[in-house]
Parts: sequence; C-alpha cells; structure tokens
Amino acid sequence: MLGQNDVGPRDNYQLVFVTITLIAAAIINANIFGNMAVLLQSLNRKMTNFNEKMEYASETMKNLKIPVLIQEDVKTYLTYTQSTLDHQKDLDKFLNMLSPSLKGQVSTYIFHDTIFKNPIFRGKPNVANM
Repeated sequence: MLGQNDVGPRDNYQLVFVTITLIAAAIINANIFGNMAVLLQSLNRKMTNFNEKMEYASETMKNLKIPVLIQEDVKTYLTYTQSTLDHQKDLDKFLNMLSPSLKGQVSTYIFHDTIFKNPIFRGKPNVANM
C-alpha cells in the first residue's frame, strides 16, 4: 500500500489495521519532529539572546550618534566578553560537579602556566601545591 502498488486492504479488518498503523506512524513522526524542533530551539537560545543584546546596543549607539569606529570597538568588546563569560560559566559548572580535591587538581592544571608566568610566583614551587 505504501509502496505505490495496486494492493490495498481487501476487507474491514485490513482496513482498520492499515488505518491504525498510519495514524500511529503519523503520531510518531510528529513526536520526532517536535522533539527535534525543541532541541534546535534550546541550542539557539544563547545565540538569540546575544543577538538581541547586540541589536539593542547597535540601535542605542545609532540613536546617540556614536562614531562608527567606536561602535565597532563596542561590538568587538561585547562579542569578546560574551564568549569569555560563556567559557567561565561552563568552567564553573564543571568545577562545581567535582570534589574539592579534584577541583584543586583540575584548577592547578588549567592555571599552571598563568601562575608560573607571573613574576610574583617565580621561584616559588609550593604555590602549585596549594
């Protein structure tokens, strides 16, 4: 029936079976596409919020007649701070899942280069063991 053949349901039982099967398939199909739409919407939520902030900032700068070069600097700053904020939130969420000892080990590993490149901590190997 679904393969475009000339074979169809021949009696009432087959007709009922085919009807129920088609309705069930339509419900399953709608459920799958609905769930995909919800997932895509949640993935784009961050980007949508950021785009709204950028549009608001752009409109405000145009209304205040701020020069184009300064507008570009503001947009660059907002983009950079947003990405940094997202990374920081992800790191905080990850570190909150860990025990205090693991959190210390991971933090020491992540910030090792930053700590030892700082002239204040140069020559002090005990800083990494804190």
